[in-house]
Amino acid sequence: MRIFLAFDFEESIEKDSLEIIDRIKRSGFIGNWTKRGNFHLTLFFLGEQQKNEIVKATDAFFSELPTEAITLKSKELGMFFKNGSPSVIWLGFERERKVEHIFESGKKFYSPYGYEFKGKFIPHLTLGRLKRVPMDFRNVMNSISNQQKEYKIAGITLYQSELTSEGPVYTPLRKLY
Repeated sequence: MRIFLAFDFEESIEKDSLEIIDRIKRSGFIGNWTKRGNFHLTLFFLGEQQKNEIVKATDAFFSELPTEAITLKSKELGMFFKNGSPSVIWLGFERERKVEHIFESGKKFYSPYGYEFKGKFIPHLTLGRLKRVPMDFRNVMNSISNQQKEYKIAGITLYQSELTSEGPVYTPLRKLY
């Protein structure tokens, strides 16, 4: 089964994210947009894993983590590119020491389960997977205002991800706080 570990946010991020998505769509972007209930900040996509083994490992990982409150401050909107074209649009967050610590600990902890992190960790919330963008998408992106706000992390969850014709379905397997 496909597994990932993510931070869940308080509910206010959904309302704000849906408003940003609405502005993006009105600006001419076409894509598959993150749906209500699916907003999270992915720490690790662990891929195909055996459920019992990864749940047991995550219980051990969670037992080592602090449970103090974490707040993240939103920053800019950004994009990931594939073959030179925008493929994902996201809301970025400022780096935060507690999140960085959890991420670094998780990299070491999950490596025996086949997890290899390549690249730079960019704390973000995916807003949508893009199909088409306006010709002047860079200017349009700059024109979409994003008010910086602080959001509290509501917990860390190990999710099962099932891809369906109507979009991904995320099932929580384990949750910390």
